[in-house]
Amino acid sequence: MKIKFYGVRGSIPVCGPAYEQFGGNTTCICLIREKVDRIVIIDAGTGIRNLGKELVAKHYKQELINIAFTHFHWDHIQGFPFFLPAYDKNQRIGIHVMGSNRHFKNIREIFNLMMQPEYFPVQLEEMGAKILCIEKNRPHVPYERAIMAIRFNEYMIGTQFHPEADALGMTMYLLRADKKQMVIENHGFTKWQSMIEQLNDPDKISYTYAHVLPNFLNEAVGRLITVGA
Repeated sequence: MKIKFYGVRGSIPVCGPAYEQFGGNTTCICLIREKVDRIVIIDAGTGIRNLGKELVAKHYKQELINIAFTHFHWDHIQGFPFFLPAYDKNQRIGIHVMGSNRHFKNIREIFNLMMQPEYFPVQLEEMGAKILCIEKNRPHVPYERAIMAIRFNEYMIGTQFHPEADALGMTMYLLRADKKQMVIENHGFTKWQSMIEQLNDPDKISYTYAHVLPNFLNEAVGRLITVGA
């Protein structure tokens, strides 16, 4: 794997002789998996503009380009509107958040706001590429949206699932002192106790293995797409 830094500056892009060694662009890193010719991008500061130009110049093709954000401060997102592959109608862009316990009400809205007509001549929905902000809206409960899936590489994607799918593992996890304290502090002792009880409910576990998991796998298999070598 190669790692190329397209931007390392914080706060604002800079220029001048004093910045020639490391460049003046704000944060953007490209992880390059040479054996399979795949990339993953970390942050979309002004450095992503040059990265996009390089990808277009060499006619690079990757069905889904994933961009993982360490956070959404201006210097980490300001280059996104200038990322040329995002204007290709055949391109898919995956937007992800790095780190655990990171919750955002609406990831897409972050980019919608920065590309409003008052600030930028092209709006997000006009860029051309399909922007995938992977999150789940749960209107029936008063919780913020949560990231539901993330693609680690071309062959593997991680997704949230019923905790009953690994009842023993999740029980051990929730019995850890730090995790128990975290749940109780955020949701109360009753919630933690209910989670433990459900993980030890034989009917829920049986239903998960008899219906939920098989249905999920059958649906996933049915949506597989054959890709030529």
